[in-house]
Amino acid sequence: MVKQTFLTRPVIVTKTIDERVYKHFEGRNVDLIQRLVTGKENGVKVDHTRLLISPKDLAIAILGRINSKYDTEYLNGVYVDTSTAVIKDSETGRVKFSSGNPLIYTLNTKTELESGKLIITPEQYAQAEGFELTKEQAELFRNYPYSQKILRRKVWEKEFMEGDVQLTKDYITYVEQKTGYKFDKIMGLYTPTNDGLSLLCVDRVDGSDRSDADGDYGLDYDIGRLVGVAAEPHIVAEKTRIPLEQLIQ
Repeated sequence: MVKQTFLTRPVIVTKTIDERVYKHFEGRNVDLIQRLVTGKENGVKVDHTRLLISPKDLAIAILGRINSKYDTEYLNGVYVDTSTAVIKDSETGRVKFSSGNPLIYTLNTKTELESGKLIITPEQYAQAEGFELTKEQAELFRNYPYSQKILRRKVWEKEFMEGDVQLTKDYITYVEQKTGYKFDKIMGLYTPTNDGLSLLCVDRVDGSDRSDADGDYGLDYDIGRLVGVAAEPHIVAEKTRIPLEQLIQ
């Protein structure tokens, strides 16, 4: 947030810290992540340090379990690129959903992409923690995103909702009520076509958009939308592996 004071003498520009807990950033993911995390513009501190919103925290906000009616209404009505990495292995065709993968926080304006994805080595894929789909399962989801109902629910519960069984139930019920569809036609999974890393995009919740989770968007698409959640610098440093000194300077 920039506060400008115009005087008869030269303009004085002062910077104030944005106090919102949730803040959205629109544009290319690679152009926004460092700004979101560090809270800096052109080396000047203008915001809190933040972490990308996770699918679990997004669900909690959508359900209205936060102290902000504005943010609940806003997040119900938009798609959001989350902190879950979607990684397709170039050797096996397998796909991993990797929550909070630190490779996300290495992205910047100079990151080289291929077909919109961050290129991942087989070693990086092996090191990534998360829920893994076989090549066959991933291909079936790519062609039929509402298929494999039991497996699809397991991905949402184990990975996206971080094992929270009750939250998963509550969120499914909410989306069913908002859209008028049962689980077999909501919360689909779209797996990536190309190899590499992208961010899981969770769609909005209304009659036509059913909170589908899409891992096929590029990191360079112009209408990306990130949501940063304010967090203390030491927590951001731990999660992102960015040196604490770099965040607090």
